[in-house]
Amino acid sequence: MRSRGTDGNFFDDRPLGGQRFPDSQRFPEGQGFPEGQGFPDEEPAEELEPNGGIVAAVVAAGVGCAGLGVVTVAAAAYSSFSDFLTLYAPAGPLTGKVTVATLIYLIAWVNLHARLRDRELHLFRAFLLTMALLGIGLIGTFPPVYQLFLE
Repeated sequence: MRSRGTDGNFFDDRPLGGQRFPDSQRFPEGQGFPEGQGFPDEEPAEELEPNGGIVAAVVAAGVGCAGLGVVTVAAAAYSSFSDFLTLYAPAGPLTGKVTVATLIYLIAWVNLHARLRDRELHLFRAFLLTMALLGIGLIGTFPPVYQLFLE
């Protein structure tokens, strides 16, 4: 049974007299709980599921956005590349830019998913990386930026 100690914390190992016993007295050699199993009233630790697939999808989206920014600047800088990206004349090179960015996203997603699917990764770090890549994409598609590279 748990009792509240003088400092407000809960202790499982205090007898009625209030003295703590060292581990050697509580669990004599050969007795006690094996390493990592804990006390009987503790719930077993949850196993974390791999989240690499989630990280792969989120980071790949950022890579696709950054790819769109880079392709937009490249299309502004090189008229031949802009002509190459024109898949549908009334829409101009926009159709090719979006197609290339989508292909970059899909290639990055498949590649990252294959590498990360069985791993447990930090979602916050993936979020920060994705935000940085989104920033690159946003800057690259901002007209005052890509107009600096016009031929």
